Amino acid sequence: MPEEITPEEITPAENKPTETAPLSPRHWALAGVACAWVAAWQWVGRDHMLDDALIHLRYAHNLRDLGMLTFNGDAPNYGTSSLAYAALLAALSFVSRAAAVPKVLSVVVYGALLVAVARRARRAGQGAFAGGWSRGPSLAWWGLFVAVLAPSAQRWLTDGMETGLAALAALAAAELGVTVGCRADARVQPRWLAALFAGGFAVVVLRFDLLMVAGCTCLLMVAVARVPVLLTAPPRERARALAEPLALGLGALAALATLALVFGTPMPDTGIAKQTGAVGLTAALRTMASATAGALLFGAGVAGVWAVSLVVALRTRRTRLAALVGVLPLTVIVALVALRGVQVQGIRHELWALLFSAATNLALWRRAPGHDWQTRRGPALPEVGGAAEGLSRAGDRSPAARAGPWLTWSRAALAVAVTLGMAVDAVWMWPVITERAQSYRALADAELSSIRGKHAFAADIGFFAWYADAHVHDLNGLVNGTALARASLAERVDAARASSVDLAFLTPLQVRALSRHYDLSDFDVVAGFRFRNLREPGPHHFLAVRRSLRRAAGLKSRGPLLDAGKLAPDGPVLALARER
Repeated sequence: MPEEITPEEITPAENKPTETAPLSPRHWALAGVACAWVAAWQWVGRDHMLDDALIHLRYAHNLRDLGMLTFNGDAPNYGTSSLAYAALLAALSFVSRAAAVPKVLSVVVYGALLVAVARRARRAGQGAFAGGWSRGPSLAWWGLFVAVLAPSAQRWLTDGMETGLAALAALAAAELGVTVGCRADARVQPRWLAALFAGGFAVVVLRFDLLMVAGCTCLLMVAVARVPVLLTAPPRERARALAEPLALGLGALAALATLALVFGTPMPDTGIAKQTGAVGLTAALRTMASATAGALLFGAGVAGVWAVSLVVALRTRRTRLAALVGVLPLTVIVALVALRGVQVQGIRHELWALLFSAATNLALWRRAPGHDWQTRRGPALPEVGGAAEGLSRAGDRSPAARAGPWLTWSRAALAVAVTLGMAVDAVWMWPVITERAQSYRALADAELSSIRGKHAFAADIGFFAWYADAHVHDLNGLVNGTALARASLAERVDAARASSVDLAFLTPLQVRALSRHYDLSDFDVVAGFRFRNLREPGPHHFLAVRRSLRRAAGLKSRGPLLDAGKLAPDGPVLALARER
């Protein structure tokens, strides 16, 4: 029989959370600097959004206007990665129908995420120990806060998508799992169990892949300290110990059943379409590493905090099982990429899993800072306030005073490192954010009234479909139904032949792929927009119009679409012009 672990051992009485101290003037000054920094970057990137943001917004407006989840307005389909986010945007459309609504919403959520991380950092630093390993969680949370402040973080978290909401859900779920697991007595009040049920339902509706977070949170409620209860306690006590994880799990299962009943499958069409087949473990790890590295300081900070906290949690015997549960979602993502070729397009697809694991580890570390580490490396550190004998022998001096110049120099070095990191991050992010914003503004300002409402081929469909009000035949199969999500490119093109396709919004590579299945010789390029990537400028997306429609609309031709590879301008925008 395993050694019994009680909640009091996981959360020692002398290290239970204490009341957070009020902010000092220095803290308020630093908060002001952080707010000014965020405000400056938000002004720079005020027109920067992810293409998918306007996919969600179009789904939201159709949901409000037509009463069904549809992209083109002709048939219901489950082509949004976040049903809850689309519903939230639909509700906000009663206030405003502007294209900037997703951007504003993501900025508000980003601010909430900053506050949540800062609160956890301050709370983790209010324990009874003066330093050493017990300070680790607070330092880790502050490191995460700096990473979330980086321009690269603002690029990914304020792009009009549900990424910030998923991050908040991951943090909340990790804390819930560890907190519930550490309680000596299970709470079985009906209201609390109903709230857990609703939470499990909501997190799965927010993102289908957050099902892993809901499941692992249920396991955390048991793995932290309740395993002995399930193995040795009477049946009544076992039932009480399982009540909370069962309520959360049933809510998640109810969400799956509802999605399957309404849409025929719980998985969105986006998840079905973005699978390319097995690629192997090495390629999967390379893909994940590339997505993390592409987020610069944000990715490095999140991954660094995750790695350090995981090492600490795994080395501590009493928290090892819970730490393994926390890392399960990330492990499953790697497996899905390796075995199914699931696409990871940037850190947003793995961020919630990294944060869930890191938050779990830090919550465990904060509650058990002295286990194993102190037994291996000496006695516990003296308590703050002079109560401990060791502190009295030190002349009632604070740890900072005893550290002397070393602490001052280490803080200065840390400040320099953070400043340099932010500067490098800003230099790399500036052209990405500003050039993308320039392309988005140019597309929004283009006079497309003469070609609006037509059928179109496209692969990056959000901005184009929104401003051209196009009926899109998606080459990636994301928004035209589950059957086409499972289909090949040739089958998707064949499905579009019954329609009169007059527009195309494609890169040169996409033009070559489509030209194998569809005659594009009658299309002329009238404009081009480049959406810059981190490592390279990226290709232009060319807006092409069937020649007869172009002439009727009076639009100037920049050349045949089949010659798109030769038409790329030097700048990010090839402006739309009219014939004289």
